[in-house]
Amino acid sequence: MTQILIINGSPRLRGNSAYISKLLKQGFDEANFTSKILVLDKLSINPCKACDSCIRSGNLKCIQKDDMLPLYSDIQDSSCIIFVSPIYWFSVSAQTKLFMDRLYAFHTKEGFKLSEKIMAGVLVYGDEDVVQSGGINAVRSMQDTFSYCKARFKKIIFGTAMDPEDVKQNYQFIDRVGKFNEELIAEIKSSS
Repeated sequence: MTQILIINGSPRLRGNSAYISKLLKQGFDEANFTSKILVLDKLSINPCKACDSCIRSGNLKCIQKDDMLPLYSDIQDSSCIIFVSPIYWFSVSAQTKLFMDRLYAFHTKEGFKLSEKIMAGVLVYGDEDVVQSGGINAVRSMQDTFSYCKARFKKIIFGTAMDPEDVKQNYQFIDRVGKFNEELIAEIKSSS
């Protein structure tokens, strides 16, 4: 079975990102994939120290002893990583950024060890405009991270939802999430 990690970067346990994460998981479960939602706000993840110990050791883990440490094996075992984040202060949430930064531990002297992973993202912002909201900054940040990781697929979708659970009323966005889920399922099946 395929392991799919859905990274919920929102601090709101009943927010728009949580709802989208559950929709994605439901789609993967219905397609008989093994999927898991990681709620980053429940974890204590330190910032990257840029010490490069991970590169020197080559063990694909950071030397910091925090809640990120056990996630490295989940990341290695997954074939697909989906980042779901709200836009806070014109970019991804702090929780999402910390997680993304700590992926640096997969950088080795031989190259980046996430190159066969499918990576994708879903972004939710309060403004009507992706540029005004800062969503475009988050899109670029994810694109750059996915490219640096040499990931495959690399699709990012985004939509508007301000208050917790507003996304349930944005039927166009929910429809796009459903189609996005189908595209990811097809991509995962084609790469198996």
